[in-house]
Amino acid sequence: MPLYRVAPKDQSPAGVVPLCKDAEKGKGDEDNADVILGEQWRCGDHAGRHLRMLKAKWSKCVFGHELCDLLVLDEASQMSLPEAIMAALP
Repeated sequence: MPLYRVAPKDQSPAGVVPLCKDAEKGKGDEDNADVILGEQWRCGDHAGRHLRMLKAKWSKCVFGHELCDLLVLDEASQMSLPEAIMAALP
């Protein structure tokens, strides 16, 4: 399963594909959501980045789009249960 990292601050480890933020992409460039949707299996990461990616692709409604098969909540111990549920809804 390919692993993607949106807006990494440093060099990504081997096997991890870095993606720039959708807001920094040029006109006509593929959205990060489209890149991820092109894969058979998908894993999402950081809840905030996940939501921004959804908003960039589907600005009117982020719900009902199956972007990921697995959502990894980075630093989940710092989230409350309601925050984790809200992050997973889209």
